[in-house]
Amino acid sequence: MFNRIIFISLLIICTSCSEDVSSDSRNSDIIQMDVFKDVNDVSPPFGLDFSLVQTSPSNPTLSIVLTLDTGDYVISPTTPQDFMGVFNLSFRDSSGVEVLRGIQAFPTPIDKVYPFDDNPIKCFVGTTLISHKLKIEKEGDFEAYGTVFFVHEPSCYPYEVSFILSRQLGNLSIEKLQTIIPEIN
Repeated sequence: MFNRIIFISLLIICTSCSEDVSSDSRNSDIIQMDVFKDVNDVSPPFGLDFSLVQTSPSNPTLSIVLTLDTGDYVISPTTPQDFMGVFNLSFRDSSGVEVLRGIQAFPTPIDKVYPFDDNPIKCFVGTTLISHKLKIEKEGDFEAYGTVFFVHEPSCYPYEVSFILSRQLGNLSIEKLQTIIPEIN
């Protein structure tokens, strides 16, 4: 009689555990599918805003404010290591807009130390103002499409934020267009 009670108890425990596992796996499938949606449908885990300072008509400064939650970070392009997914600003076409070498960041990137690398990794944390000098070679009105690409850590998801830089009637403006999780091949 005692053996039957133990057997029935074990059977009930195993049955209840297997139901929990199957319901968890169904939920994780849903989460995995939602992660690859356009981030405009789901709020990204960071803030990113653009602004322009026009000190001269052909050499404006493009400023980006990157806001991260506590514990999150993005690898700075000033890190000495050759990592994929560092913060990168680029223009999609050769529209006469060039990103000049060197960036300025405030506060400066912090050094993070990891066991897989002997050297510290330079990272943006918290709220960081990242400034890039541009060189505009076009005269008159124009539109130039660009992107900011980086990997959000520790989630390891890549993000691409597209924008348009335009000049109309001598006035420069910048507008954020879309944030996506790009497919990496």
